[in-house]
Amino acid sequence: MQFNAKNASIYIGVKAGAAVLHDLKHAKSSVCIVSPYLNQDFVKELTNLNAQNVEIRLLTTDEQLDYEVFSHIVKPTPYSQLQHKLYQYKKNVYRWLSTLFGLVLLLSVAYWVYPDRPKSDNMALIYVAAGSLSAVFLGQYLRKKVKMPKREYDTIFDLKVFLSPYRKQYNHTSNQSLIHAKIYIIDSKVAYIGSLNFTKQGFGNNYETAIQIKDPDAILAIEEEFENLYWSKSFEILDVNALGKDIYFNF
Repeated sequence: MQFNAKNASIYIGVKAGAAVLHDLKHAKSSVCIVSPYLNQDFVKELTNLNAQNVEIRLLTTDEQLDYEVFSHIVKPTPYSQLQHKLYQYKKNVYRWLSTLFGLVLLLSVAYWVYPDRPKSDNMALIYVAAGSLSAVFLGQYLRKKVKMPKREYDTIFDLKVFLSPYRKQYNHTSNQSLIHAKIYIIDSKVAYIGSLNFTKQGFGNNYETAIQIKDPDAILAIEEEFENLYWSKSFEILDVNALGKDIYFNF
């Protein structure tokens, strides 16, 4: 898009993102960000804002996929967590069932070979041993039959991860452009565009540029562009369940 804006300030150099970070920390209602790269400390700023009921919408890419960073955003659903706990409970019950009756079986065998035991106990021992052996096999069978529930994941705020055309970890069905823009919209009152990635390096160490825009018409145009990108069908998006699976099995 192209738009001629007034009321714009330009920041160039190291720590060019200081004004952006200040406005982010003081957001009251909403934050929209487009950044291909993320950093854990800066994502925590978003989770803190989310906890304060600030609406967060984040667009990023899998170009540099850091599972530790995304673990702050992608979480197992409460139902999925409950199902997994139930699965573990059943597995433990059947394991202890097998162990308990295995001990009973061993005690029965030990008593059987005890030389001074009464012969009248033979039939009872046979029943106890047979029952215990059956219980051991039943417990093992049931334990193997318990199926691990499929984990499902959700995000604590709006997140879309666009697939990079240069990274082939996930399946790509089309050749698409890399999302490389850096956009920050805060409370629909101020916007920043420039070279700043949402990382410690981008905001602190690198020589970067950021243009602050307060013109309402320009901000509206940038918000419309954000919405177009958010709902675009031209870009492949990483499924949150695929991302969640990788986070919690690799992190």
